[in-house]
Amino acid sequence: MRLTRLTRVTNTYITTTEFKAFAKIVSTEDLQTILNTAIDKIEAITNISLQAGTFRLESDSSLEHKLYYNVSEVTSVTNDLGESVSYTLNSLKNRIYLTDESELIISYSVTTTEDLCKSLKHYVYEYASALYDGQDGMIVLNKVPRNIC
Repeated sequence: MRLTRLTRVTNTYITTTEFKAFAKIVSTEDLQTILNTAIDKIEAITNISLQAGTFRLESDSSLEHKLYYNVSEVTSVTNDLGESVSYTLNSLKNRIYLTDESELIISYSVTTTEDLCKSLKHYVYEYASALYDGQDGMIVLNKVPRNIC
């Protein structure tokens, strides 16, 4: 299974300006890259999207496929030949069910809210600060709540 972020919408809740102030940073070189790395890591740990965007999930043969992050819309479900596949989406929008097992390519959009970002922002900034300082940030990551969704 492989999940690929196709697009990333600039987040107005978690910003490089706030991160600079939080970490007392003077140089702005590579800050957005560091911040994106931190956001991606916190998203992976919590299963909460902190940035709107689109994903493509390539999945193995199964009748059930887990979607990651706060899914707002499934845009397509196709087999490895590019043909549309019939599916059912559960009410939480985090699982797709099929009638026949097949390898899939699932494209979907995710969204976020200000409240979600505020609840995890300090973890993002702490981890980004550790990365900026050349540390691995494991102390910060061990404090992050796991798989909230």
